[in-house]
Amino acid sequence: MQCPEENQFSIKAPSGKSQEKNGFSMQSGGAENISGFHHTRRRQFGHTCPRKRVSGMVARTLPFVLKEREISVGRVNKIFASAWISDHQVAIGTKCNRLIAVDLNHGHQVSIPVLQSLPSNKKDHMPPNNSGIHSIAINPSQSLLATGAENPNNIGVYRLPTFDPVCVGQNCHKDWMFSVQWLDDQFLVAGSRDSQISLWSVSPELVDRVQERNCATSVPSYESLQPILLRNSVYGDKVRALEYSQRRKELASLSSNGFIHLWNLERGFRKIVTRRLPYCEENVCIALDDDLSLYAVGSQSHVSFLDARSGRHVVSVHSREKGSGVRSVSFRDAVLTVGTGQGALMFFDLTAGRFVETEVKGKTQPMRLCAGPGWLTRDYLYHQFFSETNHLNAIYTHQYDKSGTRLFVAGGPLPSGLSGNYAGLWQ
Repeated sequence: MQCPEENQFSIKAPSGKSQEKNGFSMQSGGAENISGFHHTRRRQFGHTCPRKRVSGMVARTLPFVLKEREISVGRVNKIFASAWISDHQVAIGTKCNRLIAVDLNHGHQVSIPVLQSLPSNKKDHMPPNNSGIHSIAINPSQSLLATGAENPNNIGVYRLPTFDPVCVGQNCHKDWMFSVQWLDDQFLVAGSRDSQISLWSVSPELVDRVQERNCATSVPSYESLQPILLRNSVYGDKVRALEYSQRRKELASLSSNGFIHLWNLERGFRKIVTRRLPYCEENVCIALDDDLSLYAVGSQSHVSFLDARSGRHVVSVHSREKGSGVRSVSFRDAVLTVGTGQGALMFFDLTAGRFVETEVKGKTQPMRLCAGPGWLTRDYLYHQFFSETNHLNAIYTHQYDKSGTRLFVAGGPLPSGLSGNYAGLWQ
């Protein structure tokens, strides 16, 4: 399928949203807008009160002022997932199956024990290879964190901000868990490489019961959790990523064989739409702008935009990189941030319909913010097969803070045979 030209990019805002003559007039969803300058000043003076949301103009100009500060996270292998857990802390998950809380101000790191399976009457399938932690999700009230467990097929749930263990979701998936998403403060869904999607309930009663028990003993404990239901995609393959629309009460699941499926959660978790994507190779990431009812899917060579109301393809834009693919995407005030396999951050302006551009040696081209060298294991395998080639760090995860003025970026070398990592704070 031929990719449309970028100057033909056009998306209509949903009904009820105001429009400008040349693009979107973004609404802040009730949050008061504030300039990037005031965010920076408040941070310099040590204010830790909740930040207000930055304006759309700041989101579009932010790439021009972002500066990188690399963060050392030790000798862990490939950071696949991350999430802000406070104003100055980020949780990261790695291919070597480590969960770490990183203090961005002082560089302190705390390794959080991943949760082991508990004895059960059902068989807990343990894969021969451990894929590590691919997803970290925090519920809306910021009270619970869900991620992978010691068995990569399972889910570990922790209480925030203490990281006390709550429960381990087990005896469900037969292959690696790739994505987890909270629907609200209690319910979450997980997508696995076994082509199934599971629904779980972490009730307040369960959380209170575990907390009371742990307060009475010096040895932390947690409970085993079973899924409420399972769903399997008819045309589905490995479930690579999930995204939830709070407005529409619909879940989008991305399959590695190039399909997107929409599930209505108010109708018994029923599949309502299945669409084949225009580019089918290495669809590994998805993001949602609920205000615009727009999904963005990253593939080996393109970013495809889909109407969230129907799943229909709207337009695709070339990622400007060959073979390495799009590894992470996120929306922020009508700007889509793209993390690539060649260690670059790029910014697609939905209002202008093109990548944010800059001038290099008299020529205008899409802006690319390149990640630093990070850390790389130079072992026998490296010297045998990779030493003669320069390997950039793929951006497997990137997360804006609440203000939208700071960006945590992480990843590692793209080849599976290489071990290393990269982490940086861009602000």
